[in-house]
Amino acid sequence: MADTMASGINDSAAYYSGIKDDKIESVSLSDKATPVNTKAITGHYYMIVGCFTVQGNADSYASKLRAMGYEAQIIQGRDNFQMVAAKSYNNLQAGITDIDKFRNELTPNAWVYKKR
Repeated sequence: MADTMASGINDSAAYYSGIKDDKIESVSLSDKATPVNTKAITGHYYMIVGCFTVQGNADSYASKLRAMGYEAQIIQGRDNFQMVAAKSYNNLQAGITDIDKFRNELTPNAWVYKKR
């Protein structure tokens, strides 16, 4: 599914964030969030809610998700994309069960990614 990442100029999550009036802005080093507890993110399947080519945009979006209570993390994708995951799962079925929730709450383009 990583092949479905956009290769256009605009970052996908900046357009499809589901947070209607928020704009992705540059983030200074002092504004970056501390890394999320890695023990909470143990699965090999991830609910991807945004892909960015600009690292600062990925960091900013992940910070917003953490502030909303999600266990956001950034995963390195292909072609210099940073995938922002809102949740991880131990199996594909659990991710598919949640996909409608994320498509309704965050972005209509949420999808499940299997980390190899």
